Amino acid sequence: GAFYRVPLTHIIGTDGMGLYQIAYPIYSFLVLLSSAGLPTAISKLVAERIVSGDYRGAHRVFQVAFQVLAVMGIASTAFLAALSYPLAVAVGDARAMLSLLCLSPALLFVSVICAYRGYFQGLQQMVPTALSQIIEQIGKLIFGFALAMVMGKNGVVYAAAGAVLGVSISEAIALVGMIVAYNRHKPQLKKNIRASIRRPK
Repeated sequence: GAFYRVPLTHIIGTDGMGLYQIAYPIYSFLVLLSSAGLPTAISKLVAERIVSGDYRGAHRVFQVAFQVLAVMGIASTAFLAALSYPLAVAVGDARAMLSLLCLSPALLFVSVICAYRGYFQGLQQMVPTALSQIIEQIGKLIFGFALAMVMGKNGVVYAAAGAVLGVSISEAIALVGMIVAYNRHKPQLKKNIRASIRRPK
């Protein structure tokens, strides 16, 4: 992540980095509002149920968390997309609107990823979370650089937008990775759920 900004400055220039630095803190703030601390809370609830043998209850925690976080992600994505122009103007540069639009889908992807990460962490399965974080960083490097260079041919506004679009794409790929990991574990998860104790309603 730290390595990313140095060559990116050479690709999109200081003006482009200015637009990037306007858009990214707004995105980070909305991510903080919509998902901060939730993977830890989910993992705690899941782990408590696993310890008592209630795999069905643990999976139910995941399902509820997934639904809630998906709604929160959709809402935050819609909020950022709808208010991209006034937000860009408010922080001092209307040209950042395109960058904010390109970042908005990432809010949905990050929110849903939180549900998967919390579930796996509660199951003491740390590899999916670690791999998804690696995918995020590598994807940001590859797609961020490539799109910044390609889109940058149309000007600095598009160069900055390409860089942040790489963030959205990397989060989408990380989400696909989490879904793949979940599906790989699904047979064992179903087996555990079938053998799970049934708690009285």
